Amino acid sequence: MPDMKTGNSDNLNAATDLNPSGSSSSGGSFFALLLPLVFIFLHLILQSFVALMLANQGLNWDQSLFSALADPVSSQTLQEALAQPDLMAKTSLLTGLILLPILAFFIWRRSKRNPRIFLHKRTDAHTVGRVLLLSFSAQGLAYVWLMLLDLLARQFDFISLRLAHYVELMEKLGGQAVSPLLLISSSALMVPLIEELIYRAISMGEYSRALSRKTTILTQAFIFGLVHGNLVQAVYAFILGLVIGYIYWESENFYLAFLAHAFFNFLGGVLPQWFLPNSPVIVALRILQILMFLILLAQHFREARSHDQGF
Repeated sequence: MPDMKTGNSDNLNAATDLNPSGSSSSGGSFFALLLPLVFIFLHLILQSFVALMLANQGLNWDQSLFSALADPVSSQTLQEALAQPDLMAKTSLLTGLILLPILAFFIWRRSKRNPRIFLHKRTDAHTVGRVLLLSFSAQGLAYVWLMLLDLLARQFDFISLRLAHYVELMEKLGGQAVSPLLLISSSALMVPLIEELIYRAISMGEYSRALSRKTTILTQAFIFGLVHGNLVQAVYAFILGLVIGYIYWESENFYLAFLAHAFFNFLGGVLPQWFLPNSPVIVALRILQILMFLILLAQHFREARSHDQGF
């Protein structure tokens, strides 16, 4: 992968940097692992609540959100709401507006005790270009995964069913017009901002106090993929989580992680809304993204082989 480092990275692997206090207790480690899950859970619950409200489902005065979500009618309403691009965009935007001040306040308070929360080291234009290139190629890897799933679906029924469900969902989302301003504001701005604050700024900041570099990146990417639900989205969300986790760790810059995520969502979620699925623009873009991924992958193995030979 392209080098994101803008300075000496030895401090990233130092135990004193991962745990500024210089000591680690089992209680502190458990708290560091648990804390991000609280915000992930809060995000999911708040998103469900907002979706139900916007879908005019509402809650009775004696009905909790959990009982509403357990109700088959409410569950069906929620699924239908999140399959409507306009309502889904409004849900994401409103959820983000509610959650943003909560996350900002927590990060402000928590960063006084954990300096690895919300890293924002200075960067340069060269690094920004490499980040955009990585994000662009991550889309190529996502398309390679979809092509692999298509091949596996011919052999395995359970994969075929999940792929068919994903295709049906994408057709519903792509079959309805959404205001470009609303789509960009939610998919390419608010969603990446909230998810980067939770999964990179908070999660990686806390996990790095108890886990190694690789385990930190893998853990947050696994959880990031898991919350995306279905098999298809879970895997390419995991891929995206790995790429952005790598970017955030190496660059120590939250804004670069946000930029990579926003660019990924724009290419995969916003731009296709303006073209037909098999239009020349979209086909050419996908081919270029796959080629870029293969080029970066070959470059990575070449550099790794050269490094091994050097020792």
